Amino acid sequence: MDFLKETSTLQWLLIIASSVIFFILAPYAKDVETFFKAQHRGKKPSMVMLTGSLIISWIFAKSITNAANLGLAFGLVGGVAYAGYYLSFAVAGIVIYQLRVQGGFESIHHFLSSKFGKSAVNVFSILISFRLFNEVWSNTMVIGTYFGDIGTTAYYAAIIVFTLLTLAYTLKGGLSSSIFTDAIQMVLFSILLVIILGVIFTEPDVQVGEMFTSGTWSMELGLNLFFAAILQSFSYPFHDPVLTDRGFISNPRITRKSFLWASVLGAICIVLFSMVGVYAQQAGLEGQAAVEVAKKLGVVLLLIIN
Repeated sequence: MDFLKETSTLQWLLIIASSVIFFILAPYAKDVETFFKAQHRGKKPSMVMLTGSLIISWIFAKSITNAANLGLAFGLVGGVAYAGYYLSFAVAGIVIYQLRVQGGFESIHHFLSSKFGKSAVNVFSILISFRLFNEVWSNTMVIGTYFGDIGTTAYYAAIIVFTLLTLAYTLKGGLSSSIFTDAIQMVLFSILLVIILGVIFTEPDVQVGEMFTSGTWSMELGLNLFFAAILQSFSYPFHDPVLTDRGFISNPRITRKSFLWASVLGAICIVLFSMVGVYAQQAGLEGQAAVEVAKKLGVVLLLIIN
């Protein structure tokens, strides 16, 4: 019997239960400040909450899948290369701080309308709507692959259910829901990442030292991706409203610190998760690294990765 089919019931129960819990815990937004600026009882998000939200908003299904797959393809070099994109947080944090403190701007749209007019805002809004659609679809596609092969009923059902459940608790509290549930997910991610690495590092015949020195630091074998990520980090973050909107909801100095910390901690998380792919490489596995490792190590690890 297919491995995904064997675990589908457990996965459905897990995803539905976790989403229902998030919906119950998510704060109810009764006003604009709560829904759009994540204020709770008049208080703005703290540095810890904002940092956790920034990190987890980027360590989503596609990112950890890419990190694992690049670890499989290029070793540690692949994980480090992909982590290079997290320079985007530092760039965005510094630029947004200057926009707010020196320019007095309240959003990216406010800046564009002040400098270039309404037409620039309209064009930019169209641009980021394409970007958001791509991000939503590409991440839900990854979720679908954990429940069935592409094109199957289970694949599309998982995408629809996952999207609707996430939409439900987001509509309940807007950005407040996102910030709050992001903090919970960041704690869970940290704990589960330690468990995943603990299982992998204690496997027989695993050479942990070799895993952290795997790969070849050359342009042909992953280093080119690292430099591409660094270059893109100077423009990439400003096409992502999920990232930039969080730059205008707290104190400017707290926001800058949060973005800088998120840059460092997010990159570390990506590199560590790429160890799943490095392990797959050492074990001679092929395909989607996280799924293949889960197949090798069992149902419990698949659920943890999910």
